Amino acid sequence: MPDSSTPKNSRNYPQLMPPSEPGAPRRPRLSRLWLPLAVAAAVAASAAAVAIAATNSDSSSPSPAAPPAVVPPATPGQPPVSGGSSPYGAQPGGGFSHWPYSAQSGGGASPSNSGAPPAGSDLAKYLGQKLAGNGQEAIPLARAEALGNQRPAGAQVDTATRTIRFTTQQVSFVVLASPPRADMKFRTAGINDPTIVVPPDAQITLEFINGDNDEAHMWLLQSGDPGAASADGGAHVTAAPPLGNPTSAGQPAETISFSAPAPGTYHYDCPFPGHATQGMYGRLVVQS
Repeated sequence: MPDSSTPKNSRNYPQLMPPSEPGAPRRPRLSRLWLPLAVAAAVAASAAAVAIAATNSDSSSPSPAAPPAVVPPATPGQPPVSGGSSPYGAQPGGGFSHWPYSAQSGGGASPSNSGAPPAGSDLAKYLGQKLAGNGQEAIPLARAEALGNQRPAGAQVDTATRTIRFTTQQVSFVVLASPPRADMKFRTAGINDPTIVVPPDAQITLEFINGDNDEAHMWLLQSGDPGAASADGGAHVTAAPPLGNPTSAGQPAETISFSAPAPGTYHYDCPFPGHATQGMYGRLVVQS
């Protein structure tokens, strides 16, 4: 369970909305985050190319258009276009329904083993295998489940309303994705998909653990509260990266830190297709 201070192995991922006061976290290294992004982008882009080739198959000299290369934001820490949905979401073979990085031209070499999933396959299961054990650390499943049920320090937990309320400036909690016996849920303090309330300018440390054994999951924070069926609405705030399947060492885990955005209601969800509507959707409220 992370404490109120930033864990030794934590990293500050790109702050996709500017903090409400000066003093934003220092600019992070994107090398580790880029690996899963590159894999996912290459998977979806390859699927798009296959679809285009199939459409032109009746031509004597088919010339499928090359899919756009996907690279991290040109300037680290800068957001994509507000609400930037994935250009690959509707393509056969899957694609993120609202991937938080937009396509840009040039660069973006992907790992040689990225490949494309078989047509009609589940992207979350495919990337679960490709990204197996990719977190900062590995946590035994029993320990991960205990962390997902543990009450955060300084939090007021109301199980009746499924609300976790923080009143301190230092906020720290665990998010366990798809825990045992609660598939397609985010669990914090023993509550599935809770509403998390924090004060303005809170410094938030979040430990994200993938409790699933055969699917990748991600934690994405966006503005507004459009409901799970429209989870891709809103500007992207920040994200914990996609984590793959466990290894013999345990469940993959990643710790991120970010400043609370401006007062208002936000939503978090898993952007893999269908995961939000199956239950991986909750709210974060910054209360003035």
